[in-house]
Amino acid sequence: MEKTQLKEVLAKNLNWFRKSSVMVPDNGFWGVAERIYVCGDPELRKKVFHSFNSFTEYDSWSVIESRRADCNMQLAYLFLLASDIDGQDAEKRAIAVNLLDFLYFRSGLMNRGETPGVAKEMTGVWNWSHTHWRRTLWLDDNSWTLAIPLLIAKRYPELIERYELTHWTERLALELHTGFKRAFEASIGKELKDMSDPLDIWFGRPLLPHWGSLCCFALSLACKAGLDTTGEYQTTIRMYHEYLASAGDDILNVSELAYAVIGATAAYKATADSFYLKLAMNFEDRILAKADPETGNVPAEHYEAPKGPHLVDTIYTANWILIGLQNLVRLTDGDTGKVYRENLSGDPRHQIVSCRQNIFAFGIFNYEFPVFQQKFLGTENHCALAAD
Repeated sequence: MEKTQLKEVLAKNLNWFRKSSVMVPDNGFWGVAERIYVCGDPELRKKVFHSFNSFTEYDSWSVIESRRADCNMQLAYLFLLASDIDGQDAEKRAIAVNLLDFLYFRSGLMNRGETPGVAKEMTGVWNWSHTHWRRTLWLDDNSWTLAIPLLIAKRYPELIERYELTHWTERLALELHTGFKRAFEASIGKELKDMSDPLDIWFGRPLLPHWGSLCCFALSLACKAGLDTTGEYQTTIRMYHEYLASAGDDILNVSELAYAVIGATAAYKATADSFYLKLAMNFEDRILAKADPETGNVPAEHYEAPKGPHLVDTIYTANWILIGLQNLVRLTDGDTGKVYRENLSGDPRHQIVSCRQNIFAFGIFNYEFPVFQQKFLGTENHCALAAD
């Protein structure tokens, strides 16, 4: 796609957030809601509203009002980047700052350690939602709330002091590593769906890259930021990737392979260890081997989304393949990249174009959620779309 087309799609994306009722007020002051739900069946609506305890009903849709830390963090970063792309656009920058202010100052999502009954040693972790009645710490969500502040600190150092990014990322990296390592080691030999934290603090299925590789991705960024003072993070990252190196298709469907590429490329950038680059190449080859030779689409295989070779899964597949491919292409430029591409089942640069076109062809954030057979207009910009 041409750069002008990409900018047009970005503008429509940002406009959707501001005009769809998912972000009220539209300047980000009170954050962005989790998703929009569209369904006329009253019984299905009742099930949804029993599952999500905060919502606003409109004439033909409802907004699930949960404010999730990962979604808000991602949207803040999106508006920061969009401001750069549009020549330091002041309005977009202000929205990003409002979203970050909401996260760090107004939401109560992050544990600052002074809450009665909350252990101070768990400071820096982020709860699943500001409306949730209990502590719910997800490995994947906290991976994003570690990774994105680290990216923001690197690209926008003027924001470090305002949000104490150095302090809070250091705290979260320590807690995420402790919880992930404990849960992963406890999960070995168990079913893939097992949530294995022996202390029942962290949630997630660490045997799957959806959780494990995202933790490695975030911890790799922490290593690059100099937060791994003992080398423990690198040791855990290596341990996890040695596990993935022997994982078969029963563990690594095409969606999980996409997450695995993101984790492995991040680990390579943090360590310069060719083990991770070779592993990422292997994962990407397995993805490209499944791509439709005519459309470039890869099959939808994630267990939380509709499945089928004809579906464009932009909740858990096409979007992550796009990020993984872009990471890998950047790491394999030059002679190394040429040899690499000649030995792949397909052309990763062509696949990047195919993923972009397939994602953008189906509108802004529209997907089917299989449990209640309901329609959502998703605002989790990290797991956006699936359409048929």
